[in-house]
Amino acid sequence: MPSDAHASRRQADIAKLLELQTEFRGFVSITRTAGNPVTSVELEIKVKTARNSRFPEETQVSNAVRIELPARYPLEPPTVKITSPIYNPNVFPSGLICLGELREHWNPTTNLALVVKWVMKILALDPTLVGHGAPANHEAAQWYSAAKHRNSAMFPTVRLDSLRASTHRTIQWRTIK
Repeated sequence: MPSDAHASRRQADIAKLLELQTEFRGFVSITRTAGNPVTSVELEIKVKTARNSRFPEETQVSNAVRIELPARYPLEPPTVKITSPIYNPNVFPSGLICLGELREHWNPTTNLALVVKWVMKILALDPTLVGHGAPANHEAAQWYSAAKHRNSAMFPTVRLDSLRASTHRTIQWRTIK
């Protein structure tokens, strides 16, 4: 059972996620939390991503994400899983995101809002995060490398700054020809 300090931290992280939901209004939504203190958070993240190798002809815009908090969170990093279809070098076929560097350099001061922003960049196939190191999905890594070589301008699929509610702009997806 988590200590009072761990429970307080989890509450603070949920508050940060609520702020993030406001910051990215319509693009990040908390759909469910479970546990007292919270052990699991489910989100809907609306970021255009590859559903399969036929991207950009076939895309996934609404992405279901589940974050599981281990008993020792924040001393140990969360587990993040995409539960909707996705084709991404950093995501195992099971939907589990390879935390790689995030897990390797985990810092207990990293909050869930930062983790969600990181997930958003992975969903957007941001070249600064995608495909570094050993891929979780080799087939998707080969596809991504070839697609990026053909048209590097299609990645990332969207910049996070364009999704912020404070920008008051209409989102414009990158068109790929």
